[in-house]
Amino acid sequence: MSTIKIHDNETDTDLEISENMPEIYADGISNLIMGGSVSKVTFHSVKAWSPVLNGIEQRKAVLQLSMPTVVLFEMCRNILFTAQTSEKDIVETGKITDARYKEIMEGVSIVKKDRKKKVI
Repeated sequence: MSTIKIHDNETDTDLEISENMPEIYADGISNLIMGGSVSKVTFHSVKAWSPVLNGIEQRKAVLQLSMPTVVLFEMCRNILFTAQTSEKDIVETGKITDARYKEIMEGVSIVKKDRKKKVI
């Protein structure tokens, strides 16, 4: 098992990251309970969405993260700071992704009568 060790001079902290650290994907946040000392954030993945289900999104909780409330505030501040400093790159990446999506979709035609997909 290998680990990556990182020293942050700004905060004078050391961090070890194991290659076996679990990575959990989430589509969004379903619930937030904020207390004076501890907060809990529940993350979810979308299982299904369908007009047949009256447009109700089916979600599955994938992680509940509990942390000191002050750490939640610090995390929010760090996320917003990083987003602000990376704004130009985020916007440019979004434009590239959007252009690629449009390029792909221009080459696809869907025949609606018999619900068969036809690729041109």
